[in-house]
Amino acid sequence: MTGRSRRPAGPAKTGKPRKLGKTLIALAATALLEKAIQKAMEDPRVRRKAKALGKAAQQRASIAGKTLARVARSVGERVYG
Repeated sequence: MTGRSRRPAGPAKTGKPRKLGKTLIALAATALLEKAIQKAMEDPRVRRKAKALGKAAQQRASIAGKTLARVARSVGERVYG
């Protein structure tokens, strides 16, 4: 052997095709998911259910915010007298 590397000169491209493949798969899955959601939202029953779920999530967030405010107020009273 002459001590030369068998790899040709230039930047290594390890992992590039795999990353590109993963990105393409993610984009395709996202597009399929968006199409499925679009089709589902055409159904009035699905729209009603989504509205109800959104309303419930909003109420839970409001309750959590009020609880957090109450705790912060009590901590503030303890610290600042």
